[in-house]
Amino acid sequence: MSATLGRLRIAGITVALAALAPFAAATAEAASVETWDKVAQCESGGNWSINTGNGYYGGLQFSLQTWRAYGGADYAAYPHQATKKQQILTAEKVLAGQGEGAWPTCGPRHGLGSDPAEPYPPTIPARDFTGDGRDDLLGISDAGELRLFETGADLSFATRVVGPGWAAKDLASAGDVNGDGRGDVVAVDRVTGDLHLWTGRGNGSLNAAVQVGRGWTNIEQLAVGDFTGDGKADVVAITRDTANLLLYPSSGSGFSGPVVLGTSGWGSVKNLAVGDFTGDGRADVVATNETSGQLSLYPSNGSGLNGSAVIGSSFHLKDKLTMADLNKDGTSDIVAVDRATGDLTIYASNGSAITDTRKIGDGWSTMTNLL
Repeated sequence: MSATLGRLRIAGITVALAALAPFAAATAEAASVETWDKVAQCESGGNWSINTGNGYYGGLQFSLQTWRAYGGADYAAYPHQATKKQQILTAEKVLAGQGEGAWPTCGPRHGLGSDPAEPYPPTIPARDFTGDGRDDLLGISDAGELRLFETGADLSFATRVVGPGWAAKDLASAGDVNGDGRGDVVAVDRVTGDLHLWTGRGNGSLNAAVQVGRGWTNIEQLAVGDFTGDGKADVVAITRDTANLLLYPSSGSGFSGPVVLGTSGWGSVKNLAVGDFTGDGRADVVATNETSGQLSLYPSNGSGLNGSAVIGSSFHLKDKLTMADLNKDGTSDIVAVDRATGDLTIYASNGSAITDTRKIGDGWSTMTNLL
């Protein structure tokens, strides 16, 4: 048995004593997701669902007694059955109570006690166009109008026209490009290939367009989200000629790059979207394979893609798809329009998988684009 596993067993036994008496020394209270990833790599090879039968579970190798003592059972009966985020949130409580010594080898090795960052800071809406703290949806109608769909707490929508003249802007996406907490819109003009940015005012309207790029006629698909985790929404795009997946980091007023994220397999992709599906503060990529119909998640590590996982099937039947945290739980959900019925459906994320699916609207077939 490793020294780390032995200490975690002790941690589970000493919880009751810790509750009876104050700690003699101050302990660390928080650490970033990046640091927890390093500890998990050291503890379990980074396998958040591991259960080898040795009495320790999940990415951070909790004993069952420690897991229960620190409230982990509120998420799942066993640590390895909980999401990565849930394991980290429980580990945060262990860290605050016992310090990095709860992981005596891997904790100090990776600076667990000296990283003060919050792993999951309070989320700022990325697509809030009305200033109510909730992500909204936008759509381009078949009449060429940009329409706002203000999201209610019950996931109903109040709609209004934002502006006309959007028929030629079929490559459009929404996100907080300048980091001011209000939703913005980025779109490519189909005729000129110019890329424009419309910053949001927070009252349901947009400021005048500013040209932020030229020569975007080679872009097949485009989506906007904070891929790098710096608080400003970046552009992720697929090129028409090479089918490469590219990242254009946001400066707050424009975009640099591109940085190549992927070079193969992106030619058969439809419904490209970007949003923080995992809840770690970085926008992930989702896309549909038009041949298989599978919806795949490509988590962001801030500078590239961290593997992929299939999270849905039959998504080739959806002709419009975006991502937004409509239910305000800190993770971006999948929102899609059914090609045959025009129904709008939310596929809610729990940080690692789709856990709830329900219809939240109808008549969306009149929208040529969903932002």
